[in-house]
Amino acid sequence: MRRVRIFSIFILIVALAVFGAYQFYEFRTQDYVGPRITMDSESVTVSCAAGDDELLAGVTAEDSRDGDVTSSLMVESKSNFIEKGRRNITIAAFDENSHVTKASREVIYSDYQSPVFSMDRPLKFPVNTQDILVGVTVQDMLDGDLTSQVKISGEYSINVSEAGEYPMVFTVANSAGDVVSLPVTVEIYNVQDEAAKPQIGLSQYLIYAGASAPVNPWDFVQTVEMEGAVYTRTESGALQSPEGEMITEDMVAIANPVDYNTPGTYEITYQITDADGRTGTVRLVTVVNG
Repeated sequence: MRRVRIFSIFILIVALAVFGAYQFYEFRTQDYVGPRITMDSESVTVSCAAGDDELLAGVTAEDSRDGDVTSSLMVESKSNFIEKGRRNITIAAFDENSHVTKASREVIYSDYQSPVFSMDRPLKFPVNTQDILVGVTVQDMLDGDLTSQVKISGEYSINVSEAGEYPMVFTVANSAGDVVSLPVTVEIYNVQDEAAKPQIGLSQYLIYAGASAPVNPWDFVQTVEMEGAVYTRTESGALQSPEGEMITEDMVAIANPVDYNTPGTYEITYQITDADGRTGTVRLVTVVNG
């Protein structure tokens, strides 16, 4: 009986020794450290169209057990802009044991511009209209088409059942947190009254300009429909009807408040009055960049 007990103790000691040796081996051989990320520069300058491979240019990853794991590098996330055109990205690297190491890098976009609004028609709508964003689109250098992301400011309200002119602000934000606002005037009209007024057609209804490129508002007038006649622009710059009658620049009242030296959004207003005293109006939204 005593021999059995001694033998059992011996077996237990051997088992504990083997288990201890195994645990020590596991501890010595187990990989607890992730890869080391190395960058040749803490920032990278790229275009807005750059892919992840350009954002990761000059970045490598080395693991103590697996060696070169640069192929595992990925852009895990991108921050909002720190300032316009500059943001941070988080880079991650993995080893074969799924250990992760992360690092931060600054990205500078060499050609970045804020989202750009466009309008293919004036902001004039019949009473009880359902959508005052018809014809308004937005393109962004980072995200592409942001038209569906355009919001109407809650600061102003429009009574679509009552004709009138209403101030409004459209806003949009891209994935980098760049928010652009467009203050405009929205006109709600009675269909019968509007149909009797002269109609002025422009080549564009929203333009971007600057101090180095002021515009001549008359150049945007393409057509006038008045008293049953349609006047279209000729090579001389005047508008002419099929019967040869002319509308010249001095016949259209143009209110141009644009200060090309002061960034902001302005509205150039065009008006023409027919023989019966009915006045047609249209606006050209002009954004002056800084």
